[in-house]
Amino acid sequence: MKRLLSVSIVTLALLSAAPAFASDFGLFGSYWNTRDADDTFGGGIEFAFPFGQSPLGLELRGTYNQELSNDAVGNLFEPNEGFFRENSLQAIPVEAGLRWNFNPTGNISPWISGGVSYVFLDVSDIEGAEIDDETGWYAGLGSRFGSHEGVNFFGEVLYRATEATVNRPRNNVDLQDHVNIELDGVVVNAGVMWNF
Repeated sequence: MKRLLSVSIVTLALLSAAPAFASDFGLFGSYWNTRDADDTFGGGIEFAFPFGQSPLGLELRGTYNQELSNDAVGNLFEPNEGFFRENSLQAIPVEAGLRWNFNPTGNISPWISGGVSYVFLDVSDIEGAEIDDETGWYAGLGSRFGSHEGVNFFGEVLYRATEATVNRPRNNVDLQDHVNIELDGVVVNAGVMWNF
């Protein structure tokens, strides 16, 4: 419940700030291939707005990933069954960074970007397991395709770097298993963007 409340507050803050400042609003599908937890599909929203007439601007992005699957750490907890196969590691990255747009008003408008990530993580389906939210960073490049005004398409490729640690009591004693999970990996986002 606490994580859901945190995600709701961040989402509402982004949505309330967007109409006053944003020049671009996007809805996208996302693919994230992590180092240890395999890959996942999700969806998200993003806002981007320039600093005045400058090609430099701010971008805000949030992505919901229902489940990261994993075979690599499966045998630590269940020798016959993958750890995240029936249970899930849920990840919701929220990111803020700077974007340099090379051709802001063109029909093809490439950009580079980079910033910080805050990843809401949850393993509530796994009895006794705990995981903390994590921070990280990202860097990427992308482009808008179509008229600067109105609706157009966009795509971007990011590299997201973050690490998580799953803690789980061992047979109801004071000992715990600690599993470090590298969530570094490539993210591909593609969707529709509106300029306003």
